[in-house]
Amino acid sequence: MGTIFDKTAFQWQFFVSTFEVDMYDRMKISALMKRQQEIGELHLIEFGTNSDKMRAEQGFAFIFTKMNIKVTRLPKSKESVTLTTWCSGLKGVRFTRNYVLRDENGEILTEAKAEVTTIDLVSRKIVRPREIKGFEDFLYNETLENHCEYPKKLTIVGENAELQSRSVRFSDIDFNGHVNNTVYADMAFDALPSELVRSTVKGFEVNFINEAMLGQTLEISTVAEADGYSVLGKTDQHECFAVKITF
Repeated sequence: MGTIFDKTAFQWQFFVSTFEVDMYDRMKISALMKRQQEIGELHLIEFGTNSDKMRAEQGFAFIFTKMNIKVTRLPKSKESVTLTTWCSGLKGVRFTRNYVLRDENGEILTEAKAEVTTIDLVSRKIVRPREIKGFEDFLYNETLENHCEYPKKLTIVGENAELQSRSVRFSDIDFNGHVNNTVYADMAFDALPSELVRSTVKGFEVNFINEAMLGQTLEISTVAEADGYSVLGKTDQHECFAVKITF
């Protein structure tokens, strides 16, 4: 169940499921992103709408363009946690959605910031949120704290990169008809050297650049950095995602 407080933020308490953790009983980044994706939907419902209604009645959808996640600790399976989300302001065609995950003692486990915009589903062009009916009712909170840095544009140099290929499968596709953004996290971690699987993740940053569709093949490049790895996924037509993982 979720609860809304101060009319600007939404909380969701849940137990981490066994299918949300990795082989070392740590919540996967992709699972965390799925929960963050879902709480945004729950928050919309509190405002009397949802993504299906927006697509059907107004022909637009929210699109995540960048996300940054700061990790203090990833929770274990069956652990009780509380996820909080709020939007902290509108700037041009983008607004910021914030997330904080806490354990049952209130200690912060992860913090995240996402850059979000809106897109016309027919033209695939960006629409200014202020031009959308009902968006003026959306509430912002600029006082809640989030110590995660704002996501930035990632530049990944492919020199000396390790290359893998990954076909886009049916299970990767969401109801928008393209690879769900959370799947890119699994693609990035799957591309890392095997000796890193036990390493403790401190941060995960991703740029969502272009859509990847069913049947396409992604060329995935991994580049070692001083504090982690950078991962770039692209088709023969364009770059699709860029990721920076810090350990």
